[in-house]
Amino acid sequence: MSDSRLLVPVSASGTLRQTVEYAVQAAVEAETAPAIRFAYLHSTTRSPEDSGDEEAEDLLDRVAVWAREDAGERDLTVETAHLGAEQYVFSPADAAGLLVEEARSHDIQRVVLDPEYDPGIGAPLVRPLEGELRAFESISVETAPVTAKTRRAPLLDRTS
Repeated sequence: MSDSRLLVPVSASGTLRQTVEYAVQAAVEAETAPAIRFAYLHSTTRSPEDSGDEEAEDLLDRVAVWAREDAGERDLTVETAHLGAEQYVFSPADAAGLLVEEARSHDIQRVVLDPEYDPGIGAPLVRPLEGELRAFESISVETAPVTAKTRRAPLLDRTS
């Protein structure tokens, strides 16, 4: 397995853009064939009529564009994938199993998690998912060291 290939599960979050930037930097620092596979994990909380395919595709397209922008002139392969669309994904263990299967089938050794990653399976997921992934010794797991930007509204007083 290669350390220059990364798997990054994605969901809409305030730190996703920074996570993509971190993953690109980590991948291109490797000496051979850097590649990132962004994966959208479909949740079971959506109704069958609202599979989220369009939303997922938009998000995957957006992160692929960001990754190519961040890579600039450096060589980087960017791939996208949908996971769990035909399976019942209920728990962090189910999500970890899908991610590990995806990593193994694409010769990926490292998983980079967005600190605000939440595929919508009912609970905040990063810590339980990270623990489940660490149980697989063949996969290296790291949480991107990024933080959400704090937006502060200007203070208003009675005269304004």
